Amino acid sequence: MWFSLFLFNCANFYNSSFNNTRITANAINTSCEDIVNIIDSSGQIQKLEVYGASADGLDIDFSDVSIDYLKINGAGNDCADFSKGNYVLGSVTLSNCGDKGISIGEQSTLSIKDLNVNHANIGIASKDSSITSIHKSHIINVDLCLDVFQKKQEFFSSTLFLDDYTCNSNKIFLDDNSNIFYNEL
Repeated sequence: MWFSLFLFNCANFYNSSFNNTRITANAINTSCEDIVNIIDSSGQIQKLEVYGASADGLDIDFSDVSIDYLKINGAGNDCADFSKGNYVLGSVTLSNCGDKGISIGEQSTLSIKDLNVNHANIGIASKDSSITSIHKSHIINVDLCLDVFQKKQEFFSSTLFLDDYTCNSNKIFLDDNSNIFYNEL
């Protein structure tokens, strides 16, 4: 059984359980802060697509969610933002992101099978006690490929594991306490 939801505005999912769910949000000409916001939820989303966000395309907090296919095209801020949870992603395509392609923070664990980022200020940001593992990543048209650091004092350093990794820039930021490990997955 699957559930499909087509949105032309913004959606908030609170304390929800997903099972083979499909979500498509076309947010052009809306003023929502986050187009799809998922809080304190769990389960499996088969396909999630967001188009034309004025701020974040996807924001997930306090959740345990897997997403098989994620596509976000056009976000005024971060394309995808994950905090305080456990997340597993399959194929991820993020393009035309105003700030970060993907942001992971606040004690999250995130695993991605295949990540593609095209056009963002920062490709991947992993911060504040987060552990991020990306098996395959291709990042182009970014100012900063990787940003791995402690931002908030109540958290600690971050760790990023990258296996098959390419980026068109060689710029990264890594604070003194955080780590990036290449080809160790």
